[in-house]
Amino acid sequence: MDKQALIERLLALPVDIEAAEKHVLSMSQAVDAAREQVATIEKDAILNSAITGKNETERKAQMAALTAEARQAVAEAETQLSIARVAYNRLLNEFRALQAVAQLLSKEVA
Repeated sequence: MDKQALIERLLALPVDIEAAEKHVLSMSQAVDAAREQVATIEKDAILNSAITGKNETERKAQMAALTAEARQAVAEAETQLSIARVAYNRLLNEFRALQAVAQLLSKEVA
């Protein structure tokens, strides 16, 4: 990477980092929404007497069956959040590395 490409990338990275951070926030909100959906299903099941198990094990099994799709959505949202965080951190690391290279190059010139 030549100096001009380094400068251009350093100038472009803050925009990329901001977009990645917004994506992390969006994915975090998706996780929260998915978790809220699970809680809503559980609450509705209890209020509507959909859980009829005679013991705790049966009730847990019924609740698990009722919330299976919603819990899967939570897991998928959490995976997407993790992927978004990795991308965000990669951009931050790249930015820091390029800053270090720019500092080294500026000391060479001086």
